[in-house]
Amino acid sequence: MAIGRSKVVIIGAGNVGTALAHHLVICNTCNNLVLINRNAEKAWAEVTDLNHSVGYYDSNIQISVGTYSDCIDADIVVLAVGVPYTEGMTRLDMLENAATVVASITRAVMDSGFHGIFLVITNPVDAMTYLVKSISGLPDSKVMGTGTALDSARLRYFLADLIGVDARSLEAMCMGNMDSPTSI
Repeated sequence: MAIGRSKVVIIGAGNVGTALAHHLVICNTCNNLVLINRNAEKAWAEVTDLNHSVGYYDSNIQISVGTYSDCIDADIVVLAVGVPYTEGMTRLDMLENAATVVASITRAVMDSGFHGIFLVITNPVDAMTYLVKSISGLPDSKVMGTGTALDSARLRYFLADLIGVDARSLEAMCMGNMDSPTSI
């Protein structure tokens, strides 16, 4: 199913950003996909791989490397940026560094004239979503975070493993931040 207007910009070409990009290509979700990364060579490599794979899918998507100026007419800008992780850190330990990076990116996107929807994946997601909302000045309906979706999936998996059933047979929802299954 394709979104109405069809330009998605993903900022961050790491594991999460490229996994999302691949999914959008496979599902033919949009017509125009732009990847932005602070390491332009990394973005170019990911875009090249995606363009080479398009022939295997029922997709006519145009995939390119971009800059913040490409956000002006984007329907959705996804923030999938990461900050350096050190063993033992929690997502909340990343808050200060992530806030600096996300604030800078949000200002650059807004300077382009962007008026679409922000989707925030960057951890800690709830705090970063609030920061994007505050800096962008966009209405609540245009700034969303993935929140506890991944934590809910992890909780579902943990519970299924604990009781010996298939995770697809359970419904579970995590409310708040869950850094490890032992915190439930």
